[in-house]
Parts: sequence; structure tokens; C-alpha cells
Amino acid sequence: MVLKLNLPDALNPMTQEMSLEFRQAIEQIGGDPGIKGVILTGSGQAFSAGGNLKEMQHRTEIPPFRHKEEVRQFYRSFLSIRNLDGLVKSKKSRHSCESSPPQADRTT
Repeated sequence: MVLKLNLPDALNPMTQEMSLEFRQAIEQIGGDPGIKGVILTGSGQAFSAGGNLKEMQHRTEIPPFRHKEEVRQFYRSFLSIRNLDGLVKSKKSRHSCESSPPQADRTT
């Protein structure tokens, strides 16, 4: 199974929509015994630039405790990949940005 982050024009930033799609994809993969491995990659020249700054900008105007749970759920979605015991191996590339996942295009 290949999960591809697919917003290459913006270097695949993490968005709220992507976090929901990513979590759904991970749940489906985890429930499919026929899937023996997962490749996580990004479209274009970068894996992911990290969080989408345009989306996060509104949080600077709100006291941190007001959006704490929103931020926690956002990152938990991407960290859900850790639930795929034995299916995911990672290898750092000198060409990749270190960050978490977005817009999941799924290919088998």
C-alpha cells in the first residue's frame, strides 16, 4: 500500500482535511489483513513542509488553551500510523523534510 501526500505545489503541508483523510486511511489499512506493508511518500520535490501555516494562522489570535484539543487531535491523526505495527518501516532521505503526513492519495 502506498500513501502519497498530494499537495506538491505547497510542498505537501499538513492540513486539517488531510489529517482526517490520513486517519481514515490508516484505520482501513489496519483492518485489512491482506496489506503487508505501507510506503508513505510525498508528491513533488518534498515529503512534507510540515504544518500548513495559513491554516494555523487563526490560532495566533486565540488563547492556546482554547485550541489545545484541536491541535492534539490534528497531530494524533498523523501519529496514528504508529498503530500499524510491523507494516511501516522508515528511512530518512537527505532530500526529505522531517515532518508528519498530509493529503493521502492511496494506491495499492
